[in-house]
Amino acid sequence: MCWDTEAGLVQSVGKIQIDKPNDYPDFLQNFRYVIFKEKEDKLKLTHHAVCIDLVLDSKGTTPDESYKRLKNSVGHFIDVTLDCFTDKTKAYEALKEQKEQRDETRELIYRAYNEVLAHNETILYAKLRPHCKHLYDSIYMELTKKEPHIENKHFFSSAYNEEEIERLCKPKKLSDKEIKQIIAYNYYLFLSNMARQRTTL
Repeated sequence: MCWDTEAGLVQSVGKIQIDKPNDYPDFLQNFRYVIFKEKEDKLKLTHHAVCIDLVLDSKGTTPDESYKRLKNSVGHFIDVTLDCFTDKTKAYEALKEQKEQRDETRELIYRAYNEVLAHNETILYAKLRPHCKHLYDSIYMELTKKEPHIENKHFFSSAYNEEEIERLCKPKKLSDKEIKQIIAYNYYLFLSNMARQRTTL
């Protein structure tokens, strides 16, 4: 499950949600990231998670491990930044500026994030929908009314290729619940990213 982009081989994309309770402003509640599949290094680290919104990254032996390390780094980074300022307003301004001002590398990662979400929307519609049209369409109808319910508040979507989608479409490969999750997560990330783009224009 990977998609080759200009930035590298993407395994998945997602959004880190900061754990509640917290008193952070809205712009510090979630952060987008991309996980790349890389060659195994001496420590057997094969997955590289890169945050789009802050200059942070992490590596792990699995996508989940690299995600958890990145989430911890984001939380620590916010806390350390807040500790460096006596005036929280100035700390929030510094964090907001970093989140909004992407360098060339993070801009490349952001393009990969968008590419994977758009590609997923196309391939899921073309390859998965014909096998479960009623389920697929009912999920989209539901999502236009509310965001998907996620127990652990971790939104992510694998980077699908045609072979992977064809394997998913085999009878009894996936339950209805798993199909719903695949469609809902990708669609929610796609929509929330589009909404964020509109607010920054």
